[in-house]
Amino acid sequence: VDLITLDLLMSPVDGQDVLHRLRTDAVTRNIPVVLVTVVDLLTDEMAAEGYVSKPFLGRRLLAEVSRLMPVVTET
Repeated sequence: VDLITLDLLMSPVDGQDVLHRLRTDAVTRNIPVVLVTVVDLLTDEMAAEGYVSKPFLGRRLLAEVSRLMPVVTET
């Protein structure tokens, strides 16, 4: 997996919980995560590399993913 897009408002599992699990697992902790959500607040505790708020244009998400791809290719 090169990159994960993650919505914070999911059911039944909370996206923040999923992000925490990703960051504490040795296999997934270094995979870049782009949060895609209507929540307009990103805190340092969320530890995501990118953020796109809904609604968004596809090119906005593509720009965020493209910005992070150099991080993926260097690791």
